[in-house]
Amino acid sequence: MLHLASFNEDMRAAGFVPSTRVIAAELGEPPESAVRHLQLPAEEQAYRLQRLRLANGAPVSVDESWLPPAVLPGILDEDLTGSLYRVLSASGHPVRKVEQTVQASAASVETARLLDVAPGAPVLLFHRRSFTGPEEASRPIEYSISAYRADRYQISMTLAQ
Repeated sequence: MLHLASFNEDMRAAGFVPSTRVIAAELGEPPESAVRHLQLPAEEQAYRLQRLRLANGAPVSVDESWLPPAVLPGILDEDLTGSLYRVLSASGHPVRKVEQTVQASAASVETARLLDVAPGAPVLLFHRRSFTGPEEASRPIEYSISAYRADRYQISMTLAQ
């Protein structure tokens, strides 16, 4: 059964020690997909958080998250080397629902460098839209794109009728 869990929770459940290296934490111009999801006014910037996620010290994924500054004004001052979901929860905005797609892709030059693979190596690309608040008043809180090394990550699920 699929469940909502952070990278850290997933890695610990698989028997690994998770860690995170923050590559960038800044205000920037979000891609159109993040603007739409976060419902940002035209020309408004968003927080960009890029992190390298590791398991037992080995690179597993590169995550780029976009967050709304008006809702999360001090988030860049937080410790972002752990679970972002924990930080969001502590700030009063726990992630309650996620819509996610996964597709096969080829690692870009930058992603390949960070993941220690050859450019063009296969990666699993996750597009994630996260929401906070009760279901009847759910609002967007994060838009992220994550590239996972295909040789170090798998998705398992149970399907039932």
